[in-house]
Amino acid sequence: MYTPAEIVVVDDDGISLTLIASCLSKAGYECRSFRDSSAVIPSCRNDPPDLFLLDLLMPDPDGIQLCSQIKIDPGLKDIPVIFLTSAEDSDQKVKAFGAGAVDYITKPINAVELSLRIKTHLELSFARQEL
Repeated sequence: MYTPAEIVVVDDDGISLTLIASCLSKAGYECRSFRDSSAVIPSCRNDPPDLFLLDLLMPDPDGIQLCSQIKIDPGLKDIPVIFLTSAEDSDQKVKAFGAGAVDYITKPINAVELSLRIKTHLELSFARQEL
């Protein structure tokens, strides 16, 4: 039986969160949405997702801090993190990758690009798990 991959989306903007969740649902993914970034780690420890999509610019913790927390958590550290943001600052991109992100997508989101990047990173993650 096929189980769709589960994506955790974290964005403090409710409109963006709804649009991204809709795109993911149409692409066949299960989606868990969070507006409160501080709730992500406790919720995901017992039920880890297959991939995280994090907004970069959020209240405490921001996306970089949340990614760093994910990457030091033993049960979550191997899960791919992709950043979504309207910031095009190259310093922010460097910080995102330094915190452990595998990819970075700028808003406004192109649904096809988002779906393809997620598919690629999920395939890589699942292949690593099989090894």
